[in-house]
Amino acid sequence: ITCADDIRKMQTLKEVLPLEKFQFTGIVLIQINDVTEQQIIHEIKNELLALDSFTDANTFQNLQTHIENLIASSSVKIGLTPFFKVNRHFVLSDQHDTGSMLFRNLSSFQEKNKVYQQVEQVFSENPEVWLMPEITEATLREYPFIKPIYADGARSMIIFPPFNDKELLGTMEITSHQ
Repeated sequence: ITCADDIRKMQTLKEVLPLEKFQFTGIVLIQINDVTEQQIIHEIKNELLALDSFTDANTFQNLQTHIENLIASSSVKIGLTPFFKVNRHFVLSDQHDTGSMLFRNLSSFQEKNKVYQQVEQVFSENPEVWLMPEITEATLREYPFIKPIYADGARSMIIFPPFNDKELLGTMEITSHQ
């Protein structure tokens, strides 16, 4: 069968069944490409690139929404904890704690500094992504800085530690409450 044969068959079919005598309703899907994942990752990247400060609550809410959409679960929460240093000394400011799961429920500088030291020790020994599929009593005893996060309902956790020349810049915390 050639293309010319197909065209003649279409002409014959149009004569036998004239399309103007029929009414068609509905939709036709020719091809569907799911770009949701790529689009969400692109939006997360843009949010992070446009991040003016760690105090921007809208940015954190947008990141939270993007990650929930990416993994199709609203039981996942994120936090960003920056570790600022001046002259090699850790500097804390309440305005930088708004998006932090590690510092959110701590009020004193001493508590936050203790958590910072524990986190820095954990990641200086092993500067890799830290995955906890289940937060257990043993985990809480070994890593007490997780207790406030567990008290907030987290039952599993991932911590991403960004480094610059072997210096811990902060953490990104992702928790699940299931």
